[in-house]
Amino acid sequence: MSGSIASPNRPAPVPGRSAGGAGSGGERSRVATSGRTTVRATARTVPSAVPAPGQVTGQVTGQVTGQATGQAPGRAARVERWQQRVRAGDHDWHVERYRHVPPRADDAVQDGPDAVSGKPLCVLLHGTGASAASWEALAPLLAARYDIVAPDLPAHARTRTSLSAALDIDAQAVALQALIVAIEREPDLLIGHSAGAVLAAAWTLHRARGVTGGTAPHTGGARLVALNGALLPLEGPAGWVFQPLARLSSGLGWLPRLFARRAEREPGHVRRMLRATGSRIDDAMVARYRPLLADDAHVAGVLRMMAAWDLRGFAHRLAGLPVPLHLFAGDGDRTIPLRQAHRLRSMLPDATLDVLPGLGHLAHEEAPERVATAVLDRLDKPPGQVA
Repeated sequence: MSGSIASPNRPAPVPGRSAGGAGSGGERSRVATSGRTTVRATARTVPSAVPAPGQVTGQVTGQVTGQATGQAPGRAARVERWQQRVRAGDHDWHVERYRHVPPRADDAVQDGPDAVSGKPLCVLLHGTGASAASWEALAPLLAARYDIVAPDLPAHARTRTSLSAALDIDAQAVALQALIVAIEREPDLLIGHSAGAVLAAAWTLHRARGVTGGTAPHTGGARLVALNGALLPLEGPAGWVFQPLARLSSGLGWLPRLFARRAEREPGHVRRMLRATGSRIDDAMVARYRPLLADDAHVAGVLRMMAAWDLRGFAHRLAGLPVPLHLFAGDGDRTIPLRQAHRLRSMLPDATLDVLPGLGHLAHEEAPERVATAVLDRLDKPPGQVA
């Protein structure tokens, strides 16, 4: 890794974790309920050294139990949740992994995250300003069918990124491929939320052109899902001034500190920001995002990424996607208007669109069971079936 590391001695705090978290040997428990789904997680921390390039080290081991989509009611699903550090490309990645396992008599975690399960792999890519923790309610619901890998994106949360590393869309697609090579598994499904959908599409385009430089086993074209995808530039004047303003903001070193200080001191400010997405916000969501937004290194990384992305140029490349794009859009999304999803559907003849009534931009966090059901139902339909 070249260049200096962004806050190497102060990684972004783990959302929802107390001081006895990563690296301390602490233990925590969490219970989250959504509809008929109850998820309980316990994690034990195993300290680890900084990995060498291409190396995977240091798991936080744990397990998640609850009702998984696709199982008979009343049968307890058992999902192991792991956290790892993976050095790949210009990034020291934080990666969360979920895997469904058969019920056991004891409650111990017996296998590592790399154990072969026979299930296909799903990669979850979060949106701008979020982290892998934003998938913690949805991932266990998908784990009955897929092994799950969910990284913190470059310069976000607990992924440490060189200040000299490129953060444009293409560079991140290549970085994602480096991560995939490091974990030695090719994805069968990519699900991206908001900006994560851009990265998923960019990786797919690069993979089709064979320019990612990877050697991971190739199993064919991965399926592609966008949840409230930010695949098109903002409409109107905002679309033209967004990137210049982001570039200006990323060059103001005091701005991330000011933003983070306000998030730390005013939880009501964080709640208002989340409500502006059109989603229903509860205390758990505020607790998940507040440590992120109160970390100036995370905020600075977000601004750097926003300044480097050119959605206007990228949108013209979407027609070259080698696989259908499955769009899911909340009709209450105030960040990415539903009309953008309809526009994408008209641009891409093979695309599908499922509207999520009453849900906002953070649909997968406010209603994870509804989103899991919608996504799996869509993936179960024969190729080419739109309705």
